[in-house]
Amino acid sequence: MRLPRGWLGGSAVLILLASSAPAAAGVDGVPADTIATGYGPIGPGTVYDGRFVSETDVDYLLFDIPTPGTTYRFDLRNTVSPCLSLDLTGCPVYASLLDLHGGQLGGEGSGAGSGPVTDDYSEETFDWTFPEAGRYVIAMDSGGDDPTYAISYDLAPPPPPPALPTGSGPGTSGGSGGGGGNNGTASGATGTIGGTGSTSSNGARGTGAAIASFTVAPAGSSAARARVTVRRPLDTLRLRIRDGRGRTVATAVRRDVPVTTLTVRLPLDARARRALTRGGHLALRVSLSARTLDGTTVTARRTVLLRAR
Repeated sequence: MRLPRGWLGGSAVLILLASSAPAAAGVDGVPADTIATGYGPIGPGTVYDGRFVSETDVDYLLFDIPTPGTTYRFDLRNTVSPCLSLDLTGCPVYASLLDLHGGQLGGEGSGAGSGPVTDDYSEETFDWTFPEAGRYVIAMDSGGDDPTYAISYDLAPPPPPPALPTGSGPGTSGGSGGGGGNNGTASGATGTIGGTGSTSSNGARGTGAAIASFTVAPAGSSAARARVTVRRPLDTLRLRIRDGRGRTVATAVRRDVPVTTLTVRLPLDARARRALTRGGHLALRVSLSARTLDGTTVTARRTVLLRAR
């Protein structure tokens, strides 16, 4: 019989379930609100379920690396169902790898963590190589919508062997790369993306009229507001805010967007709100990615300054 999973951040019991798949663990009642009171150490091959109990809640899980130079793969899943956010943020959750002093591994802007994992893109894996043995921290954060999550880690699979060299013969030709200058970028907090010569992430070049334009502005002291004008039907519209360390602090996704003008509110996660309160102001970078129905993807970036009340 499969026992129900518990939740990180409530009262305190650890249940391990034997299974042919990676074992599932429920954590119930262990304080995990600071690194000093973090839960663990957790072990590889075990799934740990968690739930945020407030918009400022951060969960800290401790784990040990016994052998220097080992690469581990971390798997984060957003398990909220359904996401009830009125801002249509997708109830994001984030995982960051820290040292015991709270610094991100690899320094600011490193890949030691996930991007926003939402109910739309509900799973993300990332690898990290630990040059030194010791104890480390997984910090779990949210966008303030109290989602639930599952986190696990294990040894990363070895990289595939290098491909054998292939000879060239008649009929073989090299591909030509595309991409020109970004003619659609404007200064300040207003910008247009698309337009002839703009570079897309998939190597295609935008042609014809601009795809979209947007402005950003503060929305109170804990959120930003983007006003987006869509000039061509989009498959996906994605907005993301990063702080000065390159960490994602807010995100929003829209699908099947017609030609329209829409306003999207982007509430900051708990870590960014604390930084704003401590510093009195916070400079943030806002990126917009638009993918058209034919697969062309273009991006633009703006900045916004939030001030604490």
